[in-house]
Amino acid sequence: MQEITREILWNIPAWASVGIYFVLIFVLAILAKQAFYFYKLWTSGRSGVKIGKIGQRIKDLLIYTIGHKKTIRDPYPGIMHLLIFVGFVTLFIGTVIVWIEHRAPLHFFYGNFYLIFSLAMDIAGLLLIAGIFMALYRRFIIKPERIKTNREDIIILLALLIIAITGFFIEGARIASKNFPAFEVWSPVGFIAAKLMIAVHAPEQIPSLHRVFWIFHAVLTFFFISLIAYTKLSHIFIASLNIFLRSYEPKGALSPVYNMEKLDSLGAARLEDFTWKQLLDLDACKNVRCGRCQDECPAHLSEKPLSPKCFLR
Repeated sequence: MQEITREILWNIPAWASVGIYFVLIFVLAILAKQAFYFYKLWTSGRSGVKIGKIGQRIKDLLIYTIGHKKTIRDPYPGIMHLLIFVGFVTLFIGTVIVWIEHRAPLHFFYGNFYLIFSLAMDIAGLLLIAGIFMALYRRFIIKPERIKTNREDIIILLALLIIAITGFFIEGARIASKNFPAFEVWSPVGFIAAKLMIAVHAPEQIPSLHRVFWIFHAVLTFFFISLIAYTKLSHIFIASLNIFLRSYEPKGALSPVYNMEKLDSLGAARLEDFTWKQLLDLDACKNVRCGRCQDECPAHLSEKPLSPKCFLR
């Protein structure tokens, strides 16, 4: 009886399986450099929110980040973002699980676990693709006024879409090369991709296609991760951090002004006049770019040429 599992890094040349770790170190260095930049920027501000209520902060992080409590209030973009989030995070967790099986002295990647894992990864990939198509439809067909699409948005969405699709073709090429093991029906999308590939390619070509797809998929994935450092994708971390460090003071509360007659200026004239939390707020808004502030702005609603979203950018 055939064992219910798969060989990790099957058909991948040694130089590629080793090279990805060097690329990973390089990409992580890029992310660390940008994280240090943000740290220096935010800590240049005045003291702000006092960190406490850790339990409540963790609860809020789960409710508003994972649960999408506020995002889902606007149904279409809320569901769209939730699909992308769930699909992306699930696939990331799946990648970590595969790495643990491959590198750690633990062996669990077989039998029922493998079947459930395979099905979950295929569902996650479909959710991710569905969310991306919703995003493309919203940006290019619906075109809400508050959303402006630029080259960065297109690159991010297309890169993520291609990563998801090539992932299915990698899976399909592996299944086809192994002569369609019966248990691989638990990877329904990969199984369909395998049928399509075997219909248009000779069986001896499939392993080479698998290798090409895998290398392309890996390179594009690392490129996508590096984009987090310098694009709106940084909101993945900055917005989450902003939720965790949120203020529990009354909304709109003003800080008292002391020695007003000795001040050079009122308000914020320099970067150092903001608190570190205000600087974090600004970066969170600048990178999320949801446009909700524009929809609620009285000046913008009265058709004045003013948009708080554009002002922040």
